[in-house]
Amino acid sequence: MGKRFNIAYLISHKTVGYPLGIQNGIRNAIEEQGHNLINIMDLLPSNTFLEWSHNYIHAAFELAARMDFDAYVVPVGVVNAFNSRSSGKFAMKYVELLDPKKTLLIEEYHEGYRCITKDNKPGIRQLIRHLIEYHGYRKICFLSGPATSFGAKERETVYFEEMERHGLPVEDRMFARGIFSGACDEVVEELLSKNPDVEAIACASDHMAETVYRVMKKHGLTPGKDIAVTGFDDVLIAAEMTPPLTTVRLSAYDLAYKAGYEVIRLCEGKPQETDCIESLFVHRLSCGETVKENDSKLVQLMSQTPVDREAMAKQLLEDVAEAASKQVKQECYPRFKNFIDKIYNVLMDRENRGSGHIVGQDDIVDIFRYDYSKFFSLKKFGDAVTDCYDYAASRLEGDQKIWILNEQARFQRIMRKNIAEQYDQNIWDSQKRQHYITRITMDALMNSMDRKKAFKAMFENLINLGVKDAALLSFSEPIEYFHRNSIHMGDNLYLEVALSDGEIRVPETPESYKIFRLVENFMSQDMSKHALLQLDPSFTVGALLTGREMIGVLIVGPSIIDSTELVRVYHQMAVGMQHLELIHHEQELIEVLNRNNLRLSRESEHDMLTGVFNRRGFMNNLEQRISHAIMYDKFNSKAAIFYMDMDGLKQINDTYGHDEGDFAIRNSADILSKAFGNGLVGRQGGDEFLGFCLLDGSVVVEPGDMIPKVDKLMEEFNEKSGKPFKLRISIGHMEFPIDFNTMKNLSSYMESADTMLYENKRKRKGLK
Repeated sequence: MGKRFNIAYLISHKTVGYPLGIQNGIRNAIEEQGHNLINIMDLLPSNTFLEWSHNYIHAAFELAARMDFDAYVVPVGVVNAFNSRSSGKFAMKYVELLDPKKTLLIEEYHEGYRCITKDNKPGIRQLIRHLIEYHGYRKICFLSGPATSFGAKERETVYFEEMERHGLPVEDRMFARGIFSGACDEVVEELLSKNPDVEAIACASDHMAETVYRVMKKHGLTPGKDIAVTGFDDVLIAAEMTPPLTTVRLSAYDLAYKAGYEVIRLCEGKPQETDCIESLFVHRLSCGETVKENDSKLVQLMSQTPVDREAMAKQLLEDVAEAASKQVKQECYPRFKNFIDKIYNVLMDRENRGSGHIVGQDDIVDIFRYDYSKFFSLKKFGDAVTDCYDYAASRLEGDQKIWILNEQARFQRIMRKNIAEQYDQNIWDSQKRQHYITRITMDALMNSMDRKKAFKAMFENLINLGVKDAALLSFSEPIEYFHRNSIHMGDNLYLEVALSDGEIRVPETPESYKIFRLVENFMSQDMSKHALLQLDPSFTVGALLTGREMIGVLIVGPSIIDSTELVRVYHQMAVGMQHLELIHHEQELIEVLNRNNLRLSRESEHDMLTGVFNRRGFMNNLEQRISHAIMYDKFNSKAAIFYMDMDGLKQINDTYGHDEGDFAIRNSADILSKAFGNGLVGRQGGDEFLGFCLLDGSVVVEPGDMIPKVDKLMEEFNEKSGKPFKLRISIGHMEFPIDFNTMKNLSSYMESADTMLYENKRKRKGLK
């Protein structure tokens, strides 16, 4: 095989109905050809219209445009369907960000691009004519889609044309607009209230018809009996609604499947083969019939002579398959063939009837075993096999017919049991997935003080969700994406954490990657070992969005989670990462604040000129020293407080200037600090100082010993200073015990020390 092409599919957050069919079709087609499909998540957080939905879509297109893909596939109609406030050119505004030579559009035609369109008109025209000509309805209302949707316009145009062609007036109250996803209960309520005599409601989507069913039921009305209801798209639920929904089939799967092959032809430089898919009318019971003949293709094959059992097996597989690729169908075909052989032999062979039960629990388990169960519908399987029983019973009479009907009833009981168990299991699995999804943010919060540990905990939840490969990368600075014509993102992304084959790696420092080489780095062309992640051919890339900012990119390999749940994973990862960033910035701010507080504390407690404590700092530290001494069993030990005053500072200032005076003050403080060692020294102000020490021998034993100690240090300084003046300090002191009354009596001790200072000062002057 030649080069593996990397194909980007834009907008993939929906996993129901039409968008799911598009997603499955493009995925299967790309994988069958051996190429890589990268889903670009649009990250719309709900199924309903958002006021600013275009911002999310804008971010997805900008991200895709910056990455190096071989081609892009854009479902234009789906993109337009999720925006309620812009013109029909909404999607093209963002498609223009992509290289037109590498872009394939589906659903709509736009000049300058390779396109695969769909023709909504044939099927909807046949449906409207069926309501008018077959049933004779005259009051037919139409529930259309958004005005921005080309497909909605096509469908409503046919409705107006056919009503006019048959001479049936359409009043304004008979026409309404909703949204394709079906969240339009109020619109349906208003349509019913304004049209009490309505006979039929034609809807522009099956999900809209589902809403009509719901609202009618609330008012005690029965679809197909009181009011005929039709849809469009033939989504998976259409045939399972009660009654089964008459609709129009324009297979989203087929449309996207064809697009998957066309986009590879585009990459290979080959001409286009497919350009349009036509819609087909699907006749069921919701338009007014009470009984509908069995037109099952499986039964038609069963009734042929000779019967082609291989064709029956393939038809059963097609009837049951929902999203299976060719490879999955090929792997499962032998089991379906064995089952058809068994059921045909018994139903159609008189000799084998009554010899045993036809279908048992083991047959169901064999068909829906292992990981293949997610590709097939139990409900459709039950319906298909029931059709076979019905056909066999219609050909028999008497005991043989009764035996077939009993077998059918038994089979249906088994199917109901399996469907109920599958439903319960799906609920349980969904609850487990929601638990792990919500834990992503919780684990980020719980481990926010340790960034590396937090990222690891967040990714452990991905492992529990069945993800084997993933990577989270951040931008150096958040990028604003809200309300901008262009998003200016840098070239570099930084790998924060990677999950490869089930193992989590958190780099000590984030590793740098170029945004336009993400696919090359994380998904090699030949799947060789040099790729950082060994991803399967289909994986997802999406921006991590918080509020108005894009903070990073998350790459996720295949898993058990669908796209709707994956959107929640992206939002949880974004919120968790944002929290870690906030905590990181908070810690930086706290460190700065602490440094500033330390600086301010030092400035508030230290004398700017000398660096020793000021009075406030001295008293605070004195109190701490005393408390510490009491706490550590130095109760009733002795301490001393000192008052000290420089001699002759005024004369130094007057004679030699204030710079020399400052010199004298600073050096006096240094000498006192040296003398008091691990005691305390503070500047009271001017030429006055305070001192404190414990009389434990570490500084002095007797407070009077401090005076000769200071004098000696002063003389040593004076001999070396070279100054025309000498430094001298007078000292007064007071000795006191350390006990619980020390702080209460401290003021009196300090007064006594101050009094002694002046006595010593007078004595010093007398000596002179």
